Amino acid sequence: MTVTVKTLVAPLQMQATQTTQYTATRDNTEMVIEDWMLGPENPSNERGANKPYWVALAKAMQVDEAEARRRRCSNCEYYDNSPDMQIKMERIPVNAWDKDAGYRGYCMKFDFICHDMRSCQAWEEYETA
Repeated sequence: MTVTVKTLVAPLQMQATQTTQYTATRDNTEMVIEDWMLGPENPSNERGANKPYWVALAKAMQVDEAEARRRRCSNCEYYDNSPDMQIKMERIPVNAWDKDAGYRGYCMKFDFICHDMRSCQAWEEYETA
């Protein structure tokens, strides 16, 4: 399968149509779900919630479950929830994947809207100076 990562940031800066923006983020979200284990589908901060997801992600990341649970989009190198990005993301309609997932942020690696309560295999720690 060939995966094409579409750019959302550039169309937002060029004020592309809302339909184009929505399609790009939807397609990229689906790709990250399928290929990078984006999840869990129903995020929760409850201890022990979504255990099958976190166990599988931990195995893929080669860490224990507790460490996998600490690796959320909200503390990933690629997560952008800056005020400027929040304004840009307001143009993208909220969808079912947004529901109960926490705050929206933008994944700079895969060009899609992610959420602070989710994670994926591409998670990376912030580089410190």
